[in-house]
Amino acid sequence: MNKATKLILLFVLSIGIGSFVIIFQKEIISGIIIIFGGMSLSASNYFGWLKKLYSWLDKVGRKKEQSQEMGNSPQGTQQLAESKRDTYQAGRDIYVNHDGKDKKEGKVNLKIYYDKDETYHNVPIVNIKPVKNGIFLHVMVKNEDNSLAKNCYGELVDVQEDKNGTFSKIKTFTAPVILKWAHEDVGSKLDIDKDISRRLDICHTIDGFNHFLFMTSGGPRGIQTQFHDGKYKIKVRVKGDNADFSYGEFIIDFDGNWKNIKLNNI
Repeated sequence: MNKATKLILLFVLSIGIGSFVIIFQKEIISGIIIIFGGMSLSASNYFGWLKKLYSWLDKVGRKKEQSQEMGNSPQGTQQLAESKRDTYQAGRDIYVNHDGKDKKEGKVNLKIYYDKDETYHNVPIVNIKPVKNGIFLHVMVKNEDNSLAKNCYGELVDVQEDKNGTFSKIKTFTAPVILKWAHEDVGSKLDIDKDISRRLDICHTIDGFNHFLFMTSGGPRGIQTQFHDGKYKIKVRVKGDNADFSYGEFIIDFDGNWKNIKLNNI
């Protein structure tokens, strides 16, 4: 028996019992109280129930209208799809890291730094004949986050020469060029794990030559990458698929002798 039926039954019973009291018990006042009491109780509950029903039907109607309006609008289908995708993506953006704490997935941080013990490597240059000795200069790149830094690469983005105590931009270096990772093939990109440092080749000298050469992977034609003796300020940056650009600036000091080339922090 639903609520509406119960209310009607209460209404009818109150009238019947009240009438019985008035007619057969001769208790007019008591009968009237029973009748009006039952009528009032059933009416108040009945209209309260109707109000709740109306409110529910109104909500259902408004949701249906909103769905129809969105579906009929030029961007409606796209908005519905995007709302579902956003809900799904919100769930994917949360993962549990190694210490068990919830963390929102995001960019990792790469750091470029100078390490004097890792900067200089005196090795044979085997890709020229006859083989000659050379010195390679490196800077270090470290991943400072828990996540793996994916497909990382480094670029030389600026070269300036010291002229009478003032650094001036070299006009023939007009665009960034990609640098080579130490001991990796030209053009290789690296995945760098947490707290792992990798050497990024900057430049090298060769026995018998009075210039140094930046270690670039191809690059735009017409970009100068070979320089004579002098003092130079360079800017390097690194980036990965999930890492924003990080920058470092360094000084190269070269006197024209292949053994006498220095790299330092600014």
